[in-house]
Amino acid sequence: MLPNEAGAAAACQHLIDRGCRRILILGTREGVDEPHVSPMTADTRWLGALGAVTANPHVEGIPLPCDWNSLDARRAVVEAIDAGIGFDGVFAMTDSVALGALRGLADRSVNCPREVKVMGFDGVLEGQLSVPSLSTIDLGVSALAASAVGMLMQRIENPDDPTPGRREVAEFTLVERESTALSAP
Repeated sequence: MLPNEAGAAAACQHLIDRGCRRILILGTREGVDEPHVSPMTADTRWLGALGAVTANPHVEGIPLPCDWNSLDARRAVVEAIDAGIGFDGVFAMTDSVALGALRGLADRSVNCPREVKVMGFDGVLEGQLSVPSLSTIDLGVSALAASAVGMLMQRIENPDDPTPGRREVAEFTLVERESTALSAP
């Protein structure tokens, strides 16, 4: 199981620790005033972000729905800036969304990280190559895959084992790069 809620909370807390007070939560679903009950990825990431933001009385979370791709995220950020929505941080629900946000900021000549800090979620390789490089929650997908294969092999080798399956929650790592740096390049 992925640590969506805990990872999102850590991502938003990182932005708060870097001085962000108006955090755009990019990639939420429509109607996020009340969190949905289902354990969908978007919902658990939203709950984590919301928890971190509401735990800090001087911080505002601004949900901004968009599909989870770079093009829609770019458009959403540009439209938010054009509409006068002020924000100094972006927590993007995925790294693809974060990469689109970086482009949208650049389209409007908003400096990241000096004016707006951006945090992604997933740990994709492209985040290391973007300018600025993307801070992210790295899910350690290879370790998670190895664990799943190990559990599957154990089940195949012991088909009559009555032991119920186990649920594991993957660990995550907060990777700080240039997009949330305290001193801008």
